[in-house]
Amino acid sequence: MPMIFMMASTIMFAQRHGGRSEGARADRLNEYMKTELSLTDDQYEKVKTINETFGDRIKKLRKDSTVSKEASREEMRKMRDEHAAALKGVLTDKQYAQWTALENSHKERLSGNRADYMKKELLLSDDQYSKVKAINKNFGEQVKTLKSDSTMSRETARVEFKKIRDEKNAAMKSVLTADQYSKWISMKAKRGHDGRRRERMPVNRDDRKG
Repeated sequence: MPMIFMMASTIMFAQRHGGRSEGARADRLNEYMKTELSLTDDQYEKVKTINETFGDRIKKLRKDSTVSKEASREEMRKMRDEHAAALKGVLTDKQYAQWTALENSHKERLSGNRADYMKKELLLSDDQYSKVKAINKNFGEQVKTLKSDSTMSRETARVEFKKIRDEKNAAMKSVLTADQYSKWISMKAKRGHDGRRRERMPVNRDDRKG
C-alpha cells in the first residue's frame, strides 16, 4: 500500500493489528480501540461508524484513477484531519490523548522495526543500533513535519526533502563501517526495485531514489 494511504490512523492501525480481509482489519481496529480506550457501548458504535465511513472514503480514493497524485495527497490530508476531528468529538479528552499516544507509539515501533532489521542484516553493535534508531526517528519526524506544511511549494518540498535525506545518509555513514554502509545502500536500492516501501517524500517520481 502506498505511503500516502498509511497516513490515516484507521489504515495504520488496521494493518498492524488486523486480519487478512479489509473487513477483518476494520473490526480488529474497532475492538482494539474499544479495549485500549475503554470505550462505552455508545462510543464504540460511534467510533465504529467513523472508522467505517473514513475507511470507505479511503478505498474509494485509492480506486479513483482519475485523481492526480497531488490531489490524492491533499484529499488524504483532509480526510486524516476530519477523521481526527470526528474521533475527538466522540472521545473524552483523556481518551483522545491516549489515542494520540497510541499512534505515536505505533510510529515509534515502525522506526524500531527498521533499526531491528538493520541490526540483523548489518550485524550492528548495540551502540550502532541505538544511534541508527535515533537517526531513523529523527528522519521520520522531519519528514512528517515537511509533509504537514501545506504552505510549502512542491519544488521547495523536494529541495527540503533531499536535504534531510542527504543528512540522514551522512549520519548513517558516520555510524556504520564502510562495508555496512555499502550494504545498507544496496539494501535500499533492492527495496526500490522490488516494490517495497522506501523512505521518501511522495512529491515527485524523481524524488523516489532515497
